[in-house]
Amino acid sequence: MSKDNLARIGQDDIYSRLDAAIETTVKVHADRNDLEGRFPRENLQALAAPGWTGVLNEPRFGGLGLGHGDFAEAAYRIGQQDASTGLVYVMHVGAAQTINLFGNDDQKERWLKATGGTLLGTYSTSERASGGHWWYNFSEASRDGENYVLNAEKSFTTSSGQADFYVVQTRSPGAKDQTDISFFIVDGKASGIDPGPWEALGVRANHSGPIRYGDVKVPSRDRLGAEGQGKEIIYDDVSPVYLIGLGAVWEGVARRSSQCGGRTHLELCSQGQEQKPVGLSGHPPGARRRKGACRNFAPVAQRARRQA
Repeated sequence: MSKDNLARIGQDDIYSRLDAAIETTVKVHADRNDLEGRFPRENLQALAAPGWTGVLNEPRFGGLGLGHGDFAEAAYRIGQQDASTGLVYVMHVGAAQTINLFGNDDQKERWLKATGGTLLGTYSTSERASGGHWWYNFSEASRDGENYVLNAEKSFTTSSGQADFYVVQTRSPGAKDQTDISFFIVDGKASGIDPGPWEALGVRANHSGPIRYGDVKVPSRDRLGAEGQGKEIIYDDVSPVYLIGLGAVWEGVARRSSQCGGRTHLELCSQGQEQKPVGLSGHPPGARRRKGACRNFAPVAQRARRQA
């Protein structure tokens, strides 16, 4: 058997395990989690078991070592069943990718590979004072000898109060302006973390509430990259994962909504009209597109897949 065929079989198996996790866990809990505002931790654990929470991570640190196209496809498939889990997933992959690209081996061992890759991470970036310019910060880290202290109020952070670690963006100690940014890994159990309530009309399970860091101590070993390297981290990691992932999740939501014809997931289930999942091409995996079929507009996710 050729190496290409072996690789194809391996990828098919990886995707079949992703679909199984979505079908048996993510879809099952979607309605209850949204109705009750219940955080979808079991969904993320189910996605972690076949390695999909480490989709971009290096294999030597427990990841799948796949590309942004595969990440987009996973986010899209998850989004078809549960937007909240999709958004938590995207923010986790983004936080993990920041460590994957800019962390050292010690950080990757402790935050990516530890406990079989089941630790849940998230970004913590936006601040109320900077509005939509989330790459600007007014909070600033201070020094504590060789270590750091964070005092910051973030307007919202997905998985707030639930994450095992936060990748926090703030100004460097002694920064001259808002663009002098540094990133830190903050242990979710650290003293001084105060998550606020999440009261939303929809996606109630993703817990994207405000969060306050009050005198949170961060050891120097958990600074990501060098002081002031934040702009590079934003351009090379945060923005690509954020934009590709959100585009893919909401394309999945839109696709599912169009399949349902405006009816709810519960109504379809009760009527036995569940739809089969489709890929980013807009058709079931492996199906050929029919001549004259409707075009699927998913520019961000599709571009990612083509370029992977």
